[in-house]
Amino acid sequence: MGLDFIKMHSCGNDYIFIDCLNMQPTDPEDLARKLSQRHFSVGADGLVLILPSKIANARMRIFNADGSEAKMCGNAARCVGKWLYESGVAIKSHIKLETESGIRDLYLTVRDGAVEKITVDMGYATLGEMFFYEVCGEKYEMRSINVGNEHQVAFVPDADFLDLNKIGPCFEKNPRFSEGVNTEFCEILDKNHLKVRTFERGSGETLACGTGACASAVAGINAGYCEFDKLIRVSMRGGELAVFCGTDYRLRLLGDAKIAFWGAIEI
Repeated sequence: MGLDFIKMHSCGNDYIFIDCLNMQPTDPEDLARKLSQRHFSVGADGLVLILPSKIANARMRIFNADGSEAKMCGNAARCVGKWLYESGVAIKSHIKLETESGIRDLYLTVRDGAVEKITVDMGYATLGEMFFYEVCGEKYEMRSINVGNEHQVAFVPDADFLDLNKIGPCFEKNPRFSEGVNTEFCEILDKNHLKVRTFERGSGETLACGTGACASAVAGINAGYCEFDKLIRVSMRGGELAVFCGTDYRLRLLGDAKIAFWGAIEI
């Protein structure tokens, strides 16, 4: 049986997208595990199903590379917005997308029929506790931030120096978070400019993370490194995102979305 898909990414945070407006895979968890293998299949950070919705233009479900389901992904949301508009499913530059974390509003910048930039209204951040966590002999100051899914942010002097393959799983399986957690390692480059590396629950290190960029910006504001009502640049390994955070902690995430290729695979 052949399955059509489209591979898209934002700043290298790549997903396999399947049009499920008329049909849905019976076992998306297993499908995510199979298709996400980089050397044996399509390869991606995860799988996204684009589904019909009664309350929005479409609904999005996200499955990490290990088959676990995520509640929200800012980068995947922007890719879905691009697909909905350019495929003709949505004809306006304001799109409502249903996610497991609620409705998200997408605002598209369109030129000559192509979507160039997308702003996602990410909703409100919730600040959690601050705690210290020791890994491999190093003590990290952590801030818990919820931006539709749970993140913990650690400020580090040099993000590039970290061996995330070694320490990342220790943070992901932190006993404080029974279902695992996404972790950002955040270096302060300048006022309102952060360098961030992300270790995502169920996917490992990714080249970018939209919710992780938002969580890092909120943590930066909370720690006095960044400012409310200013555009905060977040440099990640795959490119740069921008976050705007109001004094009420309402977040907007700005960035692009790119189509890598279309394809079909036997399942």
